[in-house]
Amino acid sequence: MSDRTTRERLELRILAAVADRPPAHAVDLSESLDEHPVTVDEACVRLHRNGALTTAASGLFTITERGERRLDRAGLADDRRVDGGTERASEGGSRRIA
Repeated sequence: MSDRTTRERLELRILAAVADRPPAHAVDLSESLDEHPVTVDEACVRLHRNGALTTAASGLFTITERGERRLDRAGLADDRRVDGGTERASEGGSRRIA
């Protein structure tokens, strides 16, 4: 699997997690996604730079409309529960990010 594919998958997992429980700190996201905090922080910075996340001075991230559209394009906008590539049901929906 390419680094780009791995990076994109992590970014989608982060967007889904932030959309599910905004706002969120990168450290909290790293714990819930079982990823290294630096890796998640770098991904959040990329997502912020690309307009998919916004951040407050306190470091809390929230998803933007652009981030929602990215989830929608990936077919992940209906259900917000994603955890480590496993499928979880939430309010009548489910999704899987391998």
